[in-house]
Amino acid sequence: METLVRGSPVRVVARFALAARFATPLALTRPARLLRLHSDGLVALRLPVDAPHREPYRECQDLALETWRHPEALDGIEYRSRWDDARLCMALFDRVADLLAPGAPVPLDDLGGIRPILHRYDIRVV
Repeated sequence: METLVRGSPVRVVARFALAARFATPLALTRPARLLRLHSDGLVALRLPVDAPHREPYRECQDLALETWRHPEALDGIEYRSRWDDARLCMALFDRVADLLAPGAPVPLDDLGGIRPILHRYDIRVV
């Protein structure tokens, strides 16, 4: 949904725009080993709260690359969403593709599946 409404002052999505999109639920086959780039993880690393998503994004990309190169070979990073800091996001590195077990794609125009998101962010479908 973020790709459809981000940056727009009006939170309205045309139903035909949803019809062309799907969401694929993902399960992990084992717990992911993530660098915690929020809360006490930022304190431990002596990083400011905006480090995972500050502009220019080059700094964030460099931090992710540094994590990818680390000898512990972590699976990815965990950080707070820039648009909703109550939500945690996960970025997984390419080396753990086998960690993912995708479910069946769900069409976004099946509003029952996305209703909680629409309600939380006050997005209307027309």
